[in-house]
Amino acid sequence: MVYTATITETVRFYSHVDALCTENNNPRERNVVCGSGGAPCFNASQGQYPSLNFDLPSCDGSVVHTIASDAYAVDYSAVNVVAGNTYTFSSSIPTDWITISDFAGTIAYGFGLASVTYTATATETVRFYSHVDAGCTEDTNPRERNVICSGGASVAGPCLNAPGGMYPTDDFVVPNCDGTPNIIATDCYAGDYSKVVLNGGNTYGFESSVATDWITLTDSSGSTVLAYGQSPINNAAVTGIPELVIRFYTHTDSLCGEATVDRSRIVTCIGSVGLTEILESDISLFPNPAHDKISISGAMTYDEIELVSVEGRVLQIVHPTSTTTEIDVNTLDRGTYFVRIKSNGVAVTKEFVKN
Repeated sequence: MVYTATITETVRFYSHVDALCTENNNPRERNVVCGSGGAPCFNASQGQYPSLNFDLPSCDGSVVHTIASDAYAVDYSAVNVVAGNTYTFSSSIPTDWITISDFAGTIAYGFGLASVTYTATATETVRFYSHVDAGCTEDTNPRERNVICSGGASVAGPCLNAPGGMYPTDDFVVPNCDGTPNIIATDCYAGDYSKVVLNGGNTYGFESSVATDWITLTDSSGSTVLAYGQSPINNAAVTGIPELVIRFYTHTDSLCGEATVDRSRIVTCIGSVGLTEILESDISLFPNPAHDKISISGAMTYDEIELVSVEGRVLQIVHPTSTTTEIDVNTLDRGTYFVRIKSNGVAVTKEFVKN
């Protein structure tokens, strides 16, 4: 547990066997490290790994589940969690700095050295980041990402029940592939599915207008699960297949709830090079050279902007709330720096000079 003191005072440090406050008289050390306190780290230059969200096969508090044995400190893993369960996330490298966040990577649920314990307040997908240190340093040395679950609530999984069948009754052909959201239908239910025609080489995002909906993607027959998780599911790549028809299911939750309440199913297509070209042409960085501030503006609200040194160290991370973002560079030394702008899994880097 990481705690940043807000006042000078005396605190109590309790340790129990588990999250149920169980007591015993087996000896253990209590340790404390004092430092700057650290902060959550959201940078992950290589995105999600593995590409599918991780489901825990059990939740009895006794099994260590390995999410990946070859994860890097340049990516994150997506883990499906269930409300009420307690999860302990850890790295095989004991000096790693761990951050657990919401699926968007904007809200930190917990962060700390070597392991983080988090009790889920909602059934959702979380991000599990591991970095070399509290300075958010990245590297490509393999490490395991592990998780233990206790609480026993039902483990999230794919949902294939669809009493409403296929809706609409025609396959949906995505009309454009430029990053614009395409609405399949506005009157879909939680308990039916749409068929969507995808093209190889493109990347797709799937979402529901109801933010808490659970999405499942399968092949055309509904027999092979391709991906599932809480809305949205982003960065689903289709490669090596000229054309693929999939089923796009929506349910109210990971327990496969059904409801005859209208919701939109939305699919966004990004060409293999299209979004990079769009970002390159749309992004404006000024002034350059800069003294006090730089402004980054474009046609969309970007997912994340990183300020990076020439050595590759991430100095600052900003999550924009509008199409124009200002970053204070007044305290930087003179020299060359970079900003890395990210959107829908694509990153574009711009260089600027600090005077």
